[in-house]
Amino acid sequence: MGFFSVSTPAVLNALLAAALGVLLARYLGPAGQGALTTIVTVGALLSVVLTLGTGVSVRLRARPRPKAEDISAFLGASVLMMLVAAIISPVTCLFFDLPGVGAAEMVLSALVAAFLVAARQSSELLQAYGCAGRSILFLAIGVLFQCVLFGFAVITGHATLLTALICAALGSAVQAALGAWGVADEPIPRPGLAWATVRALVRLGVPAVGYSVGLLVVQRLDRLVIVSVLGATASGVYAVAATIAETSRITSSAVGQLLFVQTAAAGAVTRTSRRTYRLALVIQAAVVVVGWSLVPHVVSILFGDAYAEAVPLARLLLIAELFMGLALMDARLLLGLHRVPLVAGATLTLVILAVPVYLVLVEAAGLTGAVRASLLLYVAYSGVLFVTRLRADRKGADVVVPV
Repeated sequence: MGFFSVSTPAVLNALLAAALGVLLARYLGPAGQGALTTIVTVGALLSVVLTLGTGVSVRLRARPRPKAEDISAFLGASVLMMLVAAIISPVTCLFFDLPGVGAAEMVLSALVAAFLVAARQSSELLQAYGCAGRSILFLAIGVLFQCVLFGFAVITGHATLLTALICAALGSAVQAALGAWGVADEPIPRPGLAWATVRALVRLGVPAVGYSVGLLVVQRLDRLVIVSVLGATASGVYAVAATIAETSRITSSAVGQLLFVQTAAAGAVTRTSRRTYRLALVIQAAVVVVGWSLVPHVVSILFGDAYAEAVPLARLLLIAELFMGLALMDARLLLGLHRVPLVAGATLTLVILAVPVYLVLVEAAGLTGAVRASLLLYVAYSGVLFVTRLRADRKGADVVVPV
């Protein structure tokens, strides 16, 4: 598995996600886009919190292949997590004053959350069997399915928040189904709930939850603060700017998965990993430079005048995302070195700081304040992880992983 095996599907996924973002933004409008972003963000957070790091545990305990008892407990726990997510998501969404959200949308928010859990766990299972590139490809296919469905809704005049949520739920379901198909040739045991094994997976994976949850909170907290303070319309404008900026680090994010696998297998950061790290960083920097000049045209042509305010926001967020791309790769290297608590601690510390920073700056400067907060936090986060990774790299992987 090399650089292009993960970067190629990652780029494809980025292009498809961008196309889907354009469709949703244009036909839902800022308010509808803001409501959709909030519901999907809640589901994504639940998919990270409720899975309790079990996917990371299965991958770390795979020597070299996952154990049958681990997979059985992993699958059984995943089904239970889906049910819990479906219950919690609608209740959580009620705390936000979302326009156009009624009983049907609440039911769909439950389905979105449940299928996001299934999609996440299927991706983790694929990676446990060494199929990181395939897991990203299946994510891209899920996004493509959403594009086709919502495009059909646009053509038939049914482009509403309700249909967008249906598309989101079905897209995640398709990704989960493809993940199951992707490991169909493997000896997969029946789902079970052997609590001793579940506890072992959770015990090893819980520190990773701190990283995963913290990372997702940092990357999505701005949306939740904005929708709470400034409303759904402002959140929709910001979501467009953030979506444009986040595409710049898609290669770095995908390469992070590759670096994790390489480092975990070697027990150290190899020369090949360092070259891959530098290549991904150079690519993202080039994308940022090109993207800075193209942002006004992208917003005008693809999204329309209603999102003109997103142009300066996206430009500054491109710079912030360069640091986040660096942080994602360093974090994965540290995870591969079995420094899960270090990464989790740094990420959770950032979350604690992020809450007051976003609240204060959004209240003081609106959407511009949110961008400034992101830049400040991402720079600090990348700096801490970079220094931590250099220190861990020098010490070597001397931490014993429980099995």
